[in-house]
Amino acid sequence: SCSGIIGSLFNILLNFVEIDLLYLIGFLFIVIFNLLLNYVCIRYKLIEVNTFIRKEHIHYLTLSTLIGFAAVGILILERFYPNKFFVPIILVAFGSGLSFQIFTPALLQFIEKRLFKETLDKKELLKRLSQNITSTFDKDFLLPSILDVIVNIVEIKTAAIILFLPDKEECEVNFAMGINDDRRRKAIFSKNKGFLKWFVEDKRMILKDNLRIDPKFEDVFIDLENDLEKVEGVLAIPFVGKEGLIGVLCLGEKKSEVLYNDEDILFLTTICDETTVALENTFLHEKKIKYFLNTIMALVFAIEAKDKYTKGHCENVGQYAEAISEALGLSPQEVENIKIGGYLHDIGKIGINEKILLKPGKLTQEEFEEIKKHPHIGVKILEAINLPKDIIYAVKYHHERIKGNGYPENLTDDGSPPLPLVASIIAVADSY
Repeated sequence: SCSGIIGSLFNILLNFVEIDLLYLIGFLFIVIFNLLLNYVCIRYKLIEVNTFIRKEHIHYLTLSTLIGFAAVGILILERFYPNKFFVPIILVAFGSGLSFQIFTPALLQFIEKRLFKETLDKKELLKRLSQNITSTFDKDFLLPSILDVIVNIVEIKTAAIILFLPDKEECEVNFAMGINDDRRRKAIFSKNKGFLKWFVEDKRMILKDNLRIDPKFEDVFIDLENDLEKVEGVLAIPFVGKEGLIGVLCLGEKKSEVLYNDEDILFLTTICDETTVALENTFLHEKKIKYFLNTIMALVFAIEAKDKYTKGHCENVGQYAEAISEALGLSPQEVENIKIGGYLHDIGKIGINEKILLKPGKLTQEEFEEIKKHPHIGVKILEAINLPKDIIYAVKYHHERIKGNGYPENLTDDGSPPLPLVASIIAVADSY
C-alpha cells in the first residue's frame, strides 16, 4: 500500500504538467483509497501489523538473497562462456525460476517457524485450549487451567479470576496464581464501585498505566487502582456474556517487566472470549442439573411419603453424609457432591415394584434380588445428565461393604477397583 501511494505521488509530480484532469483525479482516488485502507486495517486491527511488517521484510530479504545468488551465478558462468553472454543468462534464468518455485515456499516457511515461533505457539495453544474449554462443564477445573496457561505462556507474575454474582453486594477472588492466601482472602470487591461497577457499565478492559492519563477514568481511577492493587494487577479484562458481566480476569506485571503489547492483548482477549462462552455453557448446564435433581428429589420424596417408616430417610442420609465429609476434611465441592449423593442414593427404587418396597414382612430371596437392582437402575436414571463421579458412585456403590459382601459388584476396600470413599460414607450414613 505504501509503495502504491509513493509511486502514485511520484508519477503525479513527474507528469503534472502534461497530465489531464481525469488522469490526475484517478491517481488521487488511488492515494485516498490506499490511505483509508491502511487506516481501517490499523484502527480495527484487521491484521497484526507488527507481525505482518516483519513477515514482509523477511520475504523481501529472502527473495533478494536468492536473486543475489542468481546474479553471482551469472558472473561465474560468464567466465566459462566469455563470448556467449546469453548462455549464462538463459541457464541462470531457468535455474532461478525452477529453484524459486521449489525452494522459496519451504524456505520462507522454515524462517517463519523460527522467527515467529512464539506467535505460532500461541495460535496452536488457542486452538487446543478452545477444544478443551468446550469439552468441560466444571468451572473448578476450567478456570485454574486457563490461569495456568496464561501465566506460563505470557509469563505473568500474578493472575486472578473474580466471578461476578449479581445477587451479592460483594465478590471475592475465586481462583488465583502467584498471590499469597492472606492477600487473596482480604481481596473483597464491591459491585457498587471499582472495576465491577465499571465493567457492568462500560465492559472495556482496564490498563493501570492508562488510568491517570485517559479522561474517561477521571472520576473513577482511584477506585479502579485500589481494586487492581488488591490482587497486584496492572490489567483487567472482563468476561462479558449475553446477559452481562460474568467475571473479571486480573493480571499482574510480566516477569520480564516489559509492558503488555498488542499481541499479548489480542491473545488474552481471545482467551477471555473463549472462556466467557464456556462459563455461559457451564452455568446453563448447572441450571439444567439443578432442575433435573429437583424433579428427581420430588419423585424420591413422593415414594418415601407412601411409607411412614422411610419418610425423610434420603434427606437424613444426605445431611449425615455431609457432616461426615466435613469431619474428614474433604473439599467443599466433594462435600457438596456427597450430600447430593446421599439425597439420591435410593433413586433407583423408583423402578422397583411398590408391593416389594412396602411389604411389611420379611422379603423372599427372589424379592431381595429384585431390591438389589435399584443401584443400577439409579445410575441409568442419572446417566441422562453429566453428574460428577462422586454422585454416581454414591448411588451405585452405597450397598458395597469393605469385606466384599455387599452388592452389586462385591467391591472391597483393598480390591481393584477399590471401594470409593464416597460409597463408604453414604453406607455409614444410610445404616445409621
